[in-house]
Amino acid sequence: MNKSYYKISHLGFSDAELLDWLTARCIPEPNTGCWLRTGSADVLNYPRIFYKNKTRKVSRLIFELTFGIKDKALFVCHKCDTPLCVNPKHLFLGTAAENTQDAVIKRRMGKRGESNRSAKLTEAKVSEILKLKKETGDANWRIGKLFGVGKQTIANVINGTHWSHIGWPKEDR
Repeated sequence: MNKSYYKISHLGFSDAELLDWLTARCIPEPNTGCWLRTGSADVLNYPRIFYKNKTRKVSRLIFELTFGIKDKALFVCHKCDTPLCVNPKHLFLGTAAENTQDAVIKRRMGKRGESNRSAKLTEAKVSEILKLKKETGDANWRIGKLFGVGKQTIANVINGTHWSHIGWPKEDR
């Protein structure tokens, strides 16, 4: 995760100036109409900035500045399913249940393995981890160091909590 978010609190922008500043740092995508925000983003690729002493999602900030709606109980959701998009025409408010339902309908929920955008491992690396564990019995933290992940990630692979579609038969665990 890139934590070097833009820090704009000190710039003293009015709402209109802030909206202009944010949208000026977007690349329009002509085929979809998305406005792809440049700059730092979180691990799920949602653009973020540091504003008024806290880290904010740019999509929420642009929605609030454009429509004047600041309901913290609701999610700012994407019609286009593109995390980098901050085009207000592609954003809508929804409850947690509506956001989940939207993800289910659009088949964004329950993605396994490499198709899960937060995956830190590949199927090939998982196979290597399982083989290494079986052959050496090495400690999870040591194996994790080799693959750039923590010991809990290795434990989740080995016990089948994660990547179970790759894992070894249960009798070998």
